[in-house]
Amino acid sequence: MGWQGTTLETTFGLDISNTPLWSAKAAIEHPETIVDAHLAFLRAGAEIILTATYQSSLETYRKAGYADDEAAALVKKCVGLAAEARMRFRQERPGQNPKIALSLGPYGAGLSPAQEFDGYYPPPYGPRGYAVDGRNVNSFAEEEDEHEQLAIQALEEYHFSRLADDPNVDLIAFETVPLLREVRAIRLAMGRLATDKPWWVSFVFPDGKFPNTLSPDTDERVAIHDIVAATFGDTSAENPCPSAIGINCTPLHALPHIVAEMEAALRTQLREEVLKPYLVLYPNAGDVYDPASQTWIVKSGEREVWAEELRGLVAETLDRPGSAWAGVVVGGCCRTGPQDISLLSSLLQ
Repeated sequence: MGWQGTTLETTFGLDISNTPLWSAKAAIEHPETIVDAHLAFLRAGAEIILTATYQSSLETYRKAGYADDEAAALVKKCVGLAAEARMRFRQERPGQNPKIALSLGPYGAGLSPAQEFDGYYPPPYGPRGYAVDGRNVNSFAEEEDEHEQLAIQALEEYHFSRLADDPNVDLIAFETVPLLREVRAIRLAMGRLATDKPWWVSFVFPDGKFPNTLSPDTDERVAIHDIVAATFGDTSAENPCPSAIGINCTPLHALPHIVAEMEAALRTQLREEVLKPYLVLYPNAGDVYDPASQTWIVKSGEREVWAEELRGLVAETLDRPGSAWAGVVVGGCCRTGPQDISLLSSLLQ
């Protein structure tokens, strides 16, 4: 699986950082480049491609000057560009059957500065928006449960408004989720969509820890077993659980510990009749993003080492006796490109 956003900048020379639409802007102005980027990942060995819709929502399109009906048409266009790339790839290599995942970032991805790494959401989505000189918080106090529930409802509406059951979409990917209330909202939105398509929720651990704090008065973070419980607990038709849980936009060195804790939580919290979920891993290449300057601090080492270490983690995870996972979906997130996917693909053969 390959991640497209930063590849449009590093490989194809597009400037997509100074827009609320990010890669969706390229779909409007440079649609053939989007097709080329998808094809580059497919030719590198990717079996899943992500649509250029990570920051697409009614709100972000409105900020960019588009009406709601135009926004819906542009999301459909992004899906269509992925489908075009897949069709061309199938013509090149008959018998190949790559999947298209609808890429949906968190609410915070559309804020300025972006808040997928911190989760400082303004009301009604959270307790307080990001302030340069203020004390930033991303959790409600215990006595603010009513506000928490209202925030979940607002996030549910936000995510439901983005969902499209397009026939070209095989999977739905909610990515870089930084808050428990957001995954709860996503599950409710998916219950309203009532689709049989597989979907995943992928969480972000930018410093090796989940951004969500336990309360406004502490820096202590929500535990991984609570993330697993929020993702798979209290299942019903109105509150379905995803087919997979993932980690993205996270440094590779942090993954082994997080995966081990997720697996331990699954063993203790999931009922026997619940199907094993897939694990989705697509870490960053190693560079660090500064949301204030919207630039990358380059810290990457040898890409062969990145691919080898990720392959090793996959093998270790699958080889554990009585694995809690149905399988592992693996790829790269920010600052990884087709060359990294090619290396990874060759190692996983």
